[in-house]
Amino acid sequence: AGVRIEVPSRQIVEVTDAQGCFQLHLPEGQHTMTLAIFGYEDTEMVVTVNEQETVDGSVSLVATPRVVVHGDVRDPGGALVADAEVWALHVPVAPVFSNVEGRYALELPIGEIYQLAARGNGLGADLRSVDIDGDLDLDFVLPVLAPEDFELGAFASYPWTMVGDADWVIDGAVPYEGVYCARSGDIHHNQRSELEVVINVVTAGALTFRYRVSSETNYDFFHFF
Repeated sequence: AGVRIEVPSRQIVEVTDAQGCFQLHLPEGQHTMTLAIFGYEDTEMVVTVNEQETVDGSVSLVATPRVVVHGDVRDPGGALVADAEVWALHVPVAPVFSNVEGRYALELPIGEIYQLAARGNGLGADLRSVDIDGDLDLDFVLPVLAPEDFELGAFASYPWTMVGDADWVIDGAVPYEGVYCARSGDIHHNQRSELEVVINVVTAGALTFRYRVSSETNYDFFHFF
């Protein structure tokens, strides 16, 4: 599922469905198709379409070789951090968690530049950009937790989760200050885009944030609760 199929000569782009199926309507003749999805090698194939005929365009993609990024997660004082989350931003790879000894191991396709991040309970996030061409030993040092300003260009400082019809995104168009801000997903009628976080509040205090709303009057609403 989710394979991007492009016919450049016809400016056609389709995506395979949940069963990995696709359908293209092409004129008679020879056409070159490219198929691409994260974790697999890009594939190019040529199909010949005859009038009033259906062509079977089935193809098997070759998985990109995997490598392992591993290392320690430590706090500002150098102590090992257990149960810290380590993940690659903007790619469909499940996060991993450090063990009781603060060690983690994350498997990724080779040959990409990744934004890797780590965070732990009560600590901030450490973000690294790495070009992976083989197994890599990479340690993280988690800073003292700071106010969330999204200036890492990611939802990295707190364990944010997304709910609804479209995920929130990091945007640089209209930040209150700095370079980045968080923006709700692009939604339509009767849809919702939610950003939530669970935190432990150890003492009473004020929770403050800046916000900007641009929506259809009397129909679209911003709620905080």
